[in-house]
Amino acid sequence: MNIGFIFCAVLAVFFIIMAGIFAVMGEKGAMLVSGFNTMPKEKRELYDKKRMSRDQRNMFLIWAAIMGAGAVLSLLVSAYMGAAAGVVWLIMFFREVHLDADKAFAKYLKQITICMVLILGTVAGCKVDKGLADCFDEDTLKKTGEQAVTYVNQREYEKFRDMFSEQYKDNITKELFEEITSYSDKMGEFEKFEKGAVMGQTDEETGASYAGVIVVARYEKGKIQYRLGFTDDMKLIQFFL
Repeated sequence: MNIGFIFCAVLAVFFIIMAGIFAVMGEKGAMLVSGFNTMPKEKRELYDKKRMSRDQRNMFLIWAAIMGAGAVLSLLVSAYMGAAAGVVWLIMFFREVHLDADKAFAKYLKQITICMVLILGTVAGCKVDKGLADCFDEDTLKKTGEQAVTYVNQREYEKFRDMFSEQYKDNITKELFEEITSYSDKMGEFEKFEKGAVMGQTDEETGASYAGVIVVARYEKGKIQYRLGFTDDMKLIQFFL
């Protein structure tokens, strides 16, 4: 009895069946993915479930091909080829295993939605105005916003952190900075800044003025829209991607 052939053949058939299930279910197949199906519903909506299901299908097809090759080689060469195929599969399997679900599914985020620090204008008591307060200069806001993005592109963590208001600096950790830069990395080399926008915000309770800046950066593989918030002394209190 060729154990190597039987082992590989059974797994190959199983993987083909699983690939078929994900192909038929489409984006609903994402609910079969371990770790994703235990996330809160609101959080699951942030992810591209269709792409996730498609990748799962492709992964099972690759595994089926590996085990199928192992089955054939077990018959033609040696039963030990089945064991070799099993080792290759295990390596690929454990490469897909992540204890942290957020890291495991980060590449499936529909859009870059990391919120580093909440701008005061996004909470109750603030309203968005069409114009800027007199304490702001539109050109300065645009240039400062582009400078913050430049620090991200150039991996200048300390300089980026120093742009934030003192009360928020502790939130700007190296880990968070690296997570942000990982998104720009996926977009390739930075090419240029495109036309953005500025807007004013006012705290209805205190009367304090804030400014919002949209910086559009073009990269080799696409664009990223950055949304920044500034206090009247030009300190950052918001950085959305």
